[in-house]
Amino acid sequence: MQLNLNNIDNYPLRIKKLLNSSPSFFYCRNNITDDDTGIIDIPNGILIVTSDFINYRPAFFDLKCGDIYDYGYLVATANLSDLYGTGAKPYAFSVGIRLTKEHTYNDFQNFMKGVKKCCEENKVPIIAGDTKIGNEICAFGTAIGHVKSHDSLFTRDNAKPGDIVCLSGNVGGFNCAVEALNRKKRNYSSAKRKVLINAITRPKLDRSLSLELSDKKIASGGIDLSDGLGGDLCKLAQASGVGIIIDAERIPIPGWVKAIAKQNKIPAWYYAFSTGGDFKFVFTAKEKDLRKITTPFYQIGVVTENKKLTLRLKDGGKIRLPGFGHSDTGFEGFMDEVSRSLVILEKSMRKK
Repeated sequence: MQLNLNNIDNYPLRIKKLLNSSPSFFYCRNNITDDDTGIIDIPNGILIVTSDFINYRPAFFDLKCGDIYDYGYLVATANLSDLYGTGAKPYAFSVGIRLTKEHTYNDFQNFMKGVKKCCEENKVPIIAGDTKIGNEICAFGTAIGHVKSHDSLFTRDNAKPGDIVCLSGNVGGFNCAVEALNRKKRNYSSAKRKVLINAITRPKLDRSLSLELSDKKIASGGIDLSDGLGGDLCKLAQASGVGIIIDAERIPIPGWVKAIAKQNKIPAWYYAFSTGGDFKFVFTAKEKDLRKITTPFYQIGVVTENKKLTLRLKDGGKIRLPGFGHSDTGFEGFMDEVSRSLVILEKSMRKK
């Protein structure tokens, strides 16, 4: 049978039935789940395991604003983000890379320096890895985390009607930076260009908030935003069997992104949708429990029993929550994804 790559993003869910027909194991939760993570019961708590490939064309390669060090930083970031999106504390990280014949040992060393930097920032050891030679560069990681109990987890299938939808930090920086640097006619100062490049190459994970939520057992639903705010919110709603209303004006956007949006004459929240290079996470919780949280976070909406997915605008109008995000299906680069999403959003607003 010919491999049809047009819907490759759905392959994991399609194969779920086959894999879950294998013999069950008492220490695994449902074998394959709708989450990016696997859940394994152990005597002193629960292990959370996740694996993630990195696109051979990350945005900073296409934009020529990053190198193989940044590639290493990214592979660790993407995997650890999956753990923080469930409340797991990282315990160990394993990494593999396929290099081409043109790469040198110095390239490999710089890649590993990037991995090491991210892991040190998140207090997690690198315990294993592998290397291969191939036609294109490609990287792969596996992160292992731990929680004390199941009620310390927040998973995409556990959002409850009435929960408040919260965001761990600012979003929109990655998409805005990709679009800005792709506009070759604009000249930015060295300081402004550094801000744009850092938004792409140095995403910051919200470790403290994730671990606080887990320790206090506050959150119910949750998902990391590796594929974008809109797309991942839709996954959360679908897995939980709920609806979501998001207030566009409550989505936290960095000040510099708002300034660029004003120059481009578009709402700043446009940049919150599309790809997920900001690596934040969404969680849902009861309103009365939110006051227990000491780490900063942002309330952006509410979970509803009605399964509609809605974005509420500043003027009180409503549109369908933009459900697109990063996808390997269309074989687009990140620059094309961002540009396409902005066009779609503008058309949606005109039809409102």
